[in-house]
Amino acid sequence: MNWTDATLNAIKRYTEKQNTLLIPRSELIAEEIQNIISDTATTGKTPESSLNYYLQRLRDSGQILFLERGRYLLVETSLNPDDYDLSDEELVSLAEAGKLLFSAEESAAATVLQTRRKMQALRKAVLNNYREQCAICDVRSPDLLVTSHIDRWADNPDARADLSNVLCLCIFHDKLFEAGYFCFSDQLAVVRSRRDADSKMIDAVFASSIPFRSDITIRPDQRFLRRHRERIGIKED
Repeated sequence: MNWTDATLNAIKRYTEKQNTLLIPRSELIAEEIQNIISDTATTGKTPESSLNYYLQRLRDSGQILFLERGRYLLVETSLNPDDYDLSDEELVSLAEAGKLLFSAEESAAATVLQTRRKMQALRKAVLNNYREQCAICDVRSPDLLVTSHIDRWADNPDARADLSNVLCLCIFHDKLFEAGYFCFSDQLAVVRSRRDADSKMIDAVFASSIPFRSDITIRPDQRFLRRHRERIGIKED
C-alpha cells in the first residue's frame, strides 16, 4: 500500500476509534505509526517525517484541514463546533473550508454563545473572501460591511455557512438587496428591480455601484441568485 492511502486509512481508523473528526498529530503518531509502517512495508529510519509529508499532501488535496495546536480535521463531512473545543481561528478555518455547520436549534438559549462565535467566524471568512470590501462598491470600513445571505438564513438552514450563499455588502447595498431593490444576474451584473421609490439617495447608491468583484475565491452560486430573484418577484425569461 502506498503512503497516501496508508495515512488516510490511519486517520479514518483513529477517527472511528475515538469517535471524533479531530486528529491530534501526536496521538495519530502514537497510535498509528506502526500500522502505517506495516501497511507500507517501510523500513526507513524517518517514518514520522514521511507521515508529515503525506499529511501535507492530504491537506493540499483538501481531504484534511490543518487547525491550530497540531491538529487536523477529516473534512469528509461538515462539523458542528458545539461538539468540540475549537478556537476562534479554527472556526474561521472551518468556515473558509465550507465545513462549518449550524445546527437546527441555533436559537436555543443553551447555544447562544456558540452561535455567536460561529457567526463571528463566518463573518471573518466572508470578509477574507471579499478582501474586506463590499462586493459592488468601494466601501471598506468593517463597521459598514455585513455578511448578506442570498438565500435567507431562515429559508435555507443548510446553506447558512455556505460561502457561495453569503455576500459581503456594505450596509447600504445590503438593505436594498434584502428589500428587493436589486438582484444579481447569473453573470453577477447588478439588476435594479424596484423603481417605486422616488429617492435621490437610493439613486446615488446605485450610481456608486461598480462591477462585481473579480478577485474573490468563492463566487456566489447561481442557484442561490435565482432563488433570490424568485423571492423578490423577478420572472426568468
